[in-house]
Amino acid sequence: MLQYLKKVFYVISTTRLSIARLVAAFLFASFLEVVGIGLVGPFFKILSNPSDVLNNSVYSPFFERLGLDSNIDLIIFSSIILVATFILKSVGFIVARAYVFKFSYNQKVLLESRLLKAYLSLPYTFFLNRNSSGLVQNIAVETQQFINAGLMPLLSIISNLILCFTLVVLLGSTDIVFILVLFAIFVPLFFIFAQLSKLLRKWGRENTKAQKKIIRSINHALGGLKEVKVIHCEDYFVNELHSHSSRFAHGAFRRDIFQVIPRSMTEGFLLLAIVIYILIAITASGKSLEDLTPIFAVFTLASLRLLPTITQLLQAVGRLRTKSYAISLIYSDLKRAEVYLEEYKKPEEANDSLTDFLDSGASQQSLLSNTSARFHDSINLKNIYYSYPNTTNPAIDNISLEIPKGQPIALVGKSGSGKTTLVDILLGLITPSSGDILLDGNSIYKNLHNWQSLLGYIPQSIFLLDGTIEQNIAFGVHGHKVDDVRLKEAVQVAQLEELVSDLPDGLKTQIGERGVRLSGGQRQRIGIARAIYHDCQILVLDEATSALDSQTEHLVSEAIDNLSGSKTLIIIAHRYSTIKNCDRIYQLENGSLKQQTSYEELVSNAEQLS
Repeated sequence: MLQYLKKVFYVISTTRLSIARLVAAFLFASFLEVVGIGLVGPFFKILSNPSDVLNNSVYSPFFERLGLDSNIDLIIFSSIILVATFILKSVGFIVARAYVFKFSYNQKVLLESRLLKAYLSLPYTFFLNRNSSGLVQNIAVETQQFINAGLMPLLSIISNLILCFTLVVLLGSTDIVFILVLFAIFVPLFFIFAQLSKLLRKWGRENTKAQKKIIRSINHALGGLKEVKVIHCEDYFVNELHSHSSRFAHGAFRRDIFQVIPRSMTEGFLLLAIVIYILIAITASGKSLEDLTPIFAVFTLASLRLLPTITQLLQAVGRLRTKSYAISLIYSDLKRAEVYLEEYKKPEEANDSLTDFLDSGASQQSLLSNTSARFHDSINLKNIYYSYPNTTNPAIDNISLEIPKGQPIALVGKSGSGKTTLVDILLGLITPSSGDILLDGNSIYKNLHNWQSLLGYIPQSIFLLDGTIEQNIAFGVHGHKVDDVRLKEAVQVAQLEELVSDLPDGLKTQIGERGVRLSGGQRQRIGIARAIYHDCQILVLDEATSALDSQTEHLVSEAIDNLSGSKTLIIIAHRYSTIKNCDRIYQLENGSLKQQTSYEELVSNAEQLS
C-alpha cells in the first residue's frame, strides 16, 4: 500500500495545503456525523422519561435559562436540536463530497496535460517501440480510470477510515463490550477480503491489456478503411474486436461480482455482532431491555451508518487493486520522461524541478526552444555513425559532408540505403552512436532545441489536422495569435493562392481528417506553407513528391524552387526530376556516401543501367 501511495502522490498535481484541506473536510464531516448519532441516545432517554432529565440537578439550571419548564417543551427543544444537527450533518457531507469531486476532476485535467507533455518530451526512439493507440488510451482512458478507480477510492478510504474511527470511538464510549465483539468478528473478515483482493490486481492488469487491444483493433479497422473494404476483410477485424471485448467483459464481470460480496457479507456479520452483544448484555450484566433502549438506538443508528462505510471502504480497496496496474503504467511513463529530461536538460535548467516542468502550464516548446535562432555559414556532418539496437550492420556508416547555407543538396539512393535514418539524425530525432553535427562550428547537441527551431520537415505524406487550412499552416499556433501577414506570405510562396480563392471559406475552410478533401499536391503545398510560416531556415524534404503525379509534382517542385537561395534545402528523392536544380547530389549505399555527383551524371548513369 505504501508503494501504491507513493505512485499516486507522484502522479497527482497537488500541494500539502490541498491535502490538508481534504483531510479537514473529512474530519469536519465525520465530527458532525458523530455528534448527530451521539445525540440519538440522549433524545431517546428524554422521550422515555423527560421528567428525570428535566429535574436533574446538573441540567436543570441550563433548562431554566432556556425557559424549558415542562416535559413537552423539553421534548420539542431536543427534537429541534436533533433535526438541526442532522440537517447540518447532511450539508457538511454534501460540501465535503463537492470538494472531493472538484479536486478529483481538476486532477484529471492536469494529469491529461501532464501525461501528453511527458510523452512529447520523450525521444523519438521511445515511440518506435510503443503503440500509439496504447498512448492514446493512457491519456484519454487510463487517466479517467485513475480518477474513478484510483484517486476517488483513495480519498474514500481516507474519509471512511476517519468516519469508522470516530464511530468506533463513539460506540466504545457508550459500551466497550460491543466494540470488542465487533473487532472479534470483523478482523478475520478483513483478512479474508485482503487475500481475495490480490486477485483484483491480476484481473485489472488483464482488463487494461484487453482494452488497449480493443482500441488498437478499432484503429486498425478504421485507419485502413480503404484496404479493408477492397480486400473484404471486415470479418477479420470484427472477430478480432469481439475476441478482445469478450476477454474484457469476462474480467469486468469478475471484478463487479467481487464488488457485490463485501456488502452482502458485512450486513450479515454486523447483525451477528449486534445479536451477540444483546445476549451478553442481558445474560452477563443483568440489564433490562428498557435500560438498553438508548444504547440500542445509538448502536442501531451507528451500525446503519457504519455498514455502508465499511462496504464503501472494502469496495474502494478492491477498486484500487483493480486499477493498480494502470496507475503503474502512468507512473512509469511520467518517471521515464523525468529521467530523460534530467539527462538532457540544458545547464541553465539544472536547478529546475522536473516535476514542476511537467506540471507547468507553459508549453514545452516555449520553454526549451529558441525560435529566433539563426545560422550564418554551414552545416557539417562529421563522421556520423549509427546502428540500431540488436543489429550488426550500421544503418549510417561514417558519413561526413558539408551543407553551405542557402544551397540545395540532394540525397539519393535505393530503399534501405540509409536515407530515412540520416534524415532522422538531421532532425534530431535520434542521436548518432558517434560523430557530430556542427552548426557554424558548434555542436547542435549543445542546444538541440535551437537546432530544431531552424528546421522544417516535409515528408511524403504530410500530417494534417482535422481543421482549417489556416490551422494547418500556422500549425501549433492558437487562432488569436496567428500572424496574418506571415500567413499570406506562406500561402503565396507555396502557390496556394488559387486554391484558397476558389474555396468558399478561404483559409477558414475545413479540410477533413488528414486533409481528405484536398489533393496530394495541395496537401504537400500546405506542408511547404507551414515551413514558410514558421520561418524555418532549413527545409528537409523527404520524398516529398514521390507519391504525386507528374503534373502535381511539377507544381510542388515549382513551389520548392521558389525557396532556393532563401532557404537551405536538403532533398531526399527517388525521382531525379525533383533534384535537377540541386547544387550537389550525394549517393547513399548501405549507409555510406559513395560519391558526390551532378544531376547530368546521375541521369546518364541511370540511363546506362537501364
